[in-house]
Parts: sequence; structure tokens; C-alpha cells
Amino acid sequence: MVIPLRPLKKPERREVEERLELFYECIWRRSIVLFYGKARLGGKTVEKFIEEEPCLQQLIQKCGNRYHVLSTENRKELLETIDVMVTAHSCASFQMMEASEEIEEKKAVLEENAKQRLVMVQKKRATLREIMNETTHSFSDTKMVLLGRFCAGKRSTGNTILGKDEFDTMSTTLECEMKQGEVNGRKVTVVLTPGWHRDFSGQEDTQNIKYRIKQSESLCPSKPHTFLLVIHCNSSFTETDRRRVEEHLSVLGEEASERTLVLFTWGDRLGEKAIELHIERWNELRWLVDKCGNRYHVLDNKSTDRSQVGELLEKVDEMLAESKCSYSITMYQETKQKIRELKKINEEKDREVKQMKEELEQKCQEIRSLDDNREREISHLKDELRKIEEALSEIRDLSLLASGQGRQGQPDLPSREEGEKQTEGEQELQREEKKLRDRHRTELEELEREFGEDSATKTLEEALQKLINRLKGETGVPMRELEEELKRKLEKKAWVEREERRRREEKEIELKKRHRREMEALSKEARRDVQGYLKPGLAVLGAVIGGILGVLWGPVGVAGGTTIGAVLGAQLGEKV
Repeated sequence: MVIPLRPLKKPERREVEERLELFYECIWRRSIVLFYGKARLGGKTVEKFIEEEPCLQQLIQKCGNRYHVLSTENRKELLETIDVMVTAHSCASFQMMEASEEIEEKKAVLEENAKQRLVMVQKKRATLREIMNETTHSFSDTKMVLLGRFCAGKRSTGNTILGKDEFDTMSTTLECEMKQGEVNGRKVTVVLTPGWHRDFSGQEDTQNIKYRIKQSESLCPSKPHTFLLVIHCNSSFTETDRRRVEEHLSVLGEEASERTLVLFTWGDRLGEKAIELHIERWNELRWLVDKCGNRYHVLDNKSTDRSQVGELLEKVDEMLAESKCSYSITMYQETKQKIRELKKINEEKDREVKQMKEELEQKCQEIRSLDDNREREISHLKDELRKIEEALSEIRDLSLLASGQGRQGQPDLPSREEGEKQTEGEQELQREEKKLRDRHRTELEELEREFGEDSATKTLEEALQKLINRLKGETGVPMRELEEELKRKLEKKAWVEREERRRREEKEIELKKRHRREMEALSKEARRDVQGYLKPGLAVLGAVIGGILGVLWGPVGVAGGTTIGAVLGAQLGEKV
């Protein structure tokens, strides 16, 4: 790269800065800065000349600090410098394939960065619209100030925003101008400011432009809502441009960047290229857009499509909503993300609680089914007891009937003492029978109290239902404590079910065995008592019948019939 040893002109400095961005690394690795015309320095050293030109310092640094001052005496040194550089690359010549690969890699990186920037902007705008929907943000008017360098297209941009030719595009802006109009049902005020030169201007011009920019705020009825920084969308943006923008925006205060939006003009010249790629192409432009909160918009000054202006006003409204928020967008997004996560966790907990409730209801249904089976078993026992009582009643009636018949047909009735003894035996049997019945009834009542409607089962069901209601109603209790308490309730419920089932089965088995033993003993005792009452009576009855038959047959028949009737009556009594 051949550069003269003389003070560089402003266009030359800008051209050097642009080359710093355009060349790829594979070219810089094989580049040398070659200075010529040392006689023009007038005794100044080359090192001093380089220190006075920051753009040259960057250029030499890009070339790996390789530079050479050409003269007729040191041409051999130039060749040696070239040999050192070539040797560093294994004496291989430059290949276009190497440059192509680096170009493709850099292009892929730029496209990925541009895609990420677009996604970031879309997410931020969606969040701001959500904030605007949740709060009341209404803007009846919009006041904006257009800033930018000379010939950036500020007048055409003002006309495009207002939708009519309010600013003369053939004249140069020397003073601030204000125009108003109605756009999409709102009052819009546009203030035009003088532009600064791309290259450094004189001190007087710079101070005058800064004064006019500061004055633009007073032209608005109140403070402007936004500053639109107008930049060509198809031109380079170097370090010099960045410093000029930063210098002129500084007069508006440190908070100016929070209300500044980068407005790219002449969007038709982009073609199919995305504006994000142009932003990522220039490091200084990327820095500027980031400093302005990643707010930017593309405006086609030749298009009559008013939707692009409507979108610009929407972005201005979103910027104003962001400035009025007491919290940052990042904080809002993090809070929303946490709310979504908590909502998801609550939904999972609700599903778990619902599942637990269904399981509890199923367990309660099983308990109710067991209670129904127990009720049927108790009813069955009551039926058996009733049948036993009926059988005892029939035996007692048969005993009384047999006693009455014996007294009527037997001339030699049992003595009074035997009758009293029989009466006492019947009374004793009745008393035992009553005690047994009362005891059975008491046991049944205890069993009903233990396993009835007011039993531990019902208490457990009520406790479980209270727990379910608590899970539904109490949102302040931590879910972990609720889960532990529910787990303890389930374990207690399972233990109560097992204990209840075991005690019920033991009670029922013991009760059945005792009832069976007692009823068998009572039946045997009743059978013995009946036999004791019936045997003498039937013997006497058989003797009477035999005597009657004997009378019919004769005296001999009387004795024989009596004996035979007594024997048959006694045997019948044994069978009974």
C-alpha cells in the first residue's frame, strides 16, 4: 500500500479508514505500507509523521507493523522485508481460494450476527408492546428532531414523514426549521437541524452547528420526544464518522442516546440486502446502534407507502414507553420468564394434586365398599341370631307342650318338688338365654360403633377432604410442605386401613366362633332339658295308652299294654 509522506487530506484519511474495514485478514497478512517522498517531511522523522496520523497507525498495525520508506538507497532493504514476510508464509504465493474461504467465513459470521440482532429487536418490541397493553400509554402528538451530517437526506426524510413537501430539498439547512402536520390521526412536529461535514470542519463551524442543535429543543412546544439520527444506508461508517456523531450528540446531554433512534435513509438502495447486515459490516456503526438501544428504522424516501411511517411512529411510541418504565426491559423479560416458569410449575402441581385427589377418592370408595361388606356381614349375623332365637322359642314351646300333655294323660303326675325343679330349670335356661342375647347385642353395638358411620374411616375421610380443600385454597403454603403433609396423611390412612381391617377380621372371626360355641352349648343344654322333661312324660303317656288297649283286650292285656306303652314311651323320649 503506497502512501505519500505528506499531510493527508480529509478524503484521503476517510479512504484509508474505509480500507481498514474492506480488506480481509488474508490480505493484511501479506501487506506492507510503502511510504515515498521523504524529502517533503522537511526534517520531520517518519515516526513523528505516523504519530500525528491515527489512521496510519491503525493501517500499519493491520499490516503487522510492516512499513518501509522507499528511496534509491534502500531498495535492497525493501526486498529483504518482502522476503521475511514471504518466508513467514512458507514461501507460498497468495491464492484467491484462501481469500474466498475467508470471505465466506466472514459472510457467515455477519449473517449470523445480523440474524441475532433482528431476533433481539423483535423480542424487545414484543415486550414493549406487552407493557403498553398492560399500562395506559396514549400519545396524541409526537415531536421529533432530525440530526445528521451534511447531505444525509434530512429534508427528504422530513417530507416523507409529514407526507407532503414542507421542506425545500434544493436548499441547504443553515438554521433550524420546524414544520407540523397530521400523520395517522396524530399531530407530528418535525424540527430540522443543520448538518455537520463528514470530515473535520473548522472550529467555528463546529461550534455553530452544536449551538443550532441545542437550539432545536427550544423550537418544540415542549421537549422533543425523540432525536432521529439520519444516516445513509449504503455508505461507509468509519471511526471519523463515529467521532463526529458522538461530538455533536454530546451537546444534548448524556440522556440523549436514550431518546435517539438511528434512521437509515434511501432504503431503496439496499435492494434485497437486510439492514442488519449493513450494521454488522461496520464496527463503528454497530457501536452506534447499540448505544442507541438497538433502535433503528429504514425509510425509503422515494416510496409512497405510508406504512413505513406508521411503523416509525410505533417505534417512537415504544421508545417513550420504555423510558417511562420504572424497570428495565431485561428485568421485565426475566420477571415474565419467571412467571411463566412458576405458572408451569403450578400447573404441574395442580395435575399432581388432581391425581392425588383421584387416588384418595378411589381409596375412600374402597373404604366405603369395605364398610358395605361389613354391614352385610353384620346383617347376616343378625339374621343367624334371629333364626337361633326362633329355634330356641320353638324348643321352649315344644317343652311346654310336652309338659302339659304329660300332666293331662298321666294319673301318677310328677311330684310338686319335681315340677318346681322343672320350673326353676326353665327359668334358669331363659335367664342364660337372655344374658347370651344381651351380650350378643352389646357386641354388635360395639362393632357398629367401631366400624360405623362415626368411625375412624369417616374421620380419616374428613381429614383427607380438609387436606384437599387446603391444597385448593391455600396458595401461600409452600408446595413442598403440602406434599410432605399429604404424604404423612396417606401413610397414616394406609396404616389405619390395615389396622381397621385386621381388627375387624379378628373381631368377626372371634365373634363367629364364640357365637357358634355358645349356640352349640345352648342347643345341647336345651336338648338335655327337653329329654329330661319328655322322657318321664312319654313313658307315663305310653303306659296310659297301653292300659287303655289292655282294657279292650282283657285283664292280661292291661298289664302287657301298660308295660309295652311305658317302654315305647321311654324309647321315644330317648330319640327326642
